[in-house]
Amino acid sequence: MSWVIFGQSPLSLSLRNGVFGTLLQHAIRDPDPYFQVHDRWLIRQLAPDIAKIDMPKNQDDKRLVLVELAGRNHLNGSRDATVGDFRAAIKTSLQGLLPHSDDLLNELRHDGLLVTTAAGVRFRHLSFQEYLAAEFLQGGDQSGQRAKPILRKFYGGDDWWHDVLGFYVTRTSNPTVMEEWLIKQAVSAARSLNSAYVQSLELDKRLNFLRKALRETFPSYTSRYPEGGIISESIQRGTQIITQKKTLVGVRIE
Repeated sequence: MSWVIFGQSPLSLSLRNGVFGTLLQHAIRDPDPYFQVHDRWLIRQLAPDIAKIDMPKNQDDKRLVLVELAGRNHLNGSRDATVGDFRAAIKTSLQGLLPHSDDLLNELRHDGLLVTTAAGVRFRHLSFQEYLAAEFLQGGDQSGQRAKPILRKFYGGDDWWHDVLGFYVTRTSNPTVMEEWLIKQAVSAARSLNSAYVQSLELDKRLNFLRKALRETFPSYTSRYPEGGIISESIQRGTQIITQKKTLVGVRIE
């Protein structure tokens, strides 16, 4: 495999030309058992550039459909999609293309973004689905309502959405608001999660993963919170307050 991703490489050239469909073709020569790690790194590096690409209209059309398909796949907990799923993604995102669904599917296969499987099709690499699923979660929703139940699943121990949410938090334009939202949802989740799970610091670990992704994307951002232990410290403070209240019951304070 040849990794040429710096300077005036074919990959950066394809980005400048706005050819979204050939992104991975320039970076991947052959399937690699270690590719998933490389792929996640690659997509993270390219994420800001991908978002700025000025695509021709047909590339925009492709992206709308791919985002919808990636979101549907991930919501279904699957990498594979049937041809019917692909058509449903077109119907939801760009119904006018429905009569041309076979042509579009063939074009996406030719681009190397989708590959044929026994079930139908799938994204060539999982992390590409994850990146687009993050865009699906955002979906113009600045309130985070679409992502909220997904975040709760992740906080509860579900790793299927791990990298999707890692991409999702970096799509914000306001790291302060995003961090506050992440912490608020973690505190809320802690109330309904098993106490042993929360005390094991697993919830803090998951929150910190997302906060770290945010810091890496916005290196000049300064958080008003400590780097770790936010949830466990919050619970500990709450327990101390409850204990103090119980101790003071029936005691007259001058």
